[in-house]
Amino acid sequence: MRAPISDQKHLAQEVIRFLTDVKGANSVALRGSLSGGKADRFSDIDLTVASDSLSDLFLVERVTEKLRACYPILFFDWAKSLLPTKRVISFYIDYVSIFWNVDTDFAVPENLREISRERLSGDTIEHGLKLWCLTLKYIYYRRSVIPEKAVRRLYKRFLSDELPPENTIISAMEDILCHLANHLSARFDWFLTDCRNELRALQSVRVE
Repeated sequence: MRAPISDQKHLAQEVIRFLTDVKGANSVALRGSLSGGKADRFSDIDLTVASDSLSDLFLVERVTEKLRACYPILFFDWAKSLLPTKRVISFYIDYVSIFWNVDTDFAVPENLREISRERLSGDTIEHGLKLWCLTLKYIYYRRSVIPEKAVRRLYKRFLSDELPPENTIISAMEDILCHLANHLSARFDWFLTDCRNELRALQSVRVE
């Protein structure tokens, strides 16, 4: 098994170094909390990859190919809600913290924008896994206020039912993760184990 990557800042710098080699990309910039020196262990890696010569489709294709050549990309997921203003993909690397997804904003001139919501597929199990990780992060950040609404929405979305009143936030997240895991292949095993470990760690700080 590949050794887990444990240095968040080094990972960000390495990804930027690799992506600067993408043909047609004019610049690769770090943004977000890492760029401002305010990152914590829950911070993702926010990048902007810009091109003035490639369409967004070709830029996405080349960046995805490069990342796959350099890392074990487990899955990636579009932030469809940001379209058509922004073109952002979250890349999840295996053997990396579930919170360290590489959120990449693809910046191209308006006349080179071809991607639309209609061209992208609907909800997937991988999309659900991304939402689960984001919800878990939200719970961590909001320890003093239980984000019950967010968990209820996620529960209903993937289990097609209202959250039973006797369920706790933690048990609801367990149920959702179990449902997602049942639809994922064995290659997600390490990632799912990390999800479960983070959920147990959350339980130990007594959010509920």
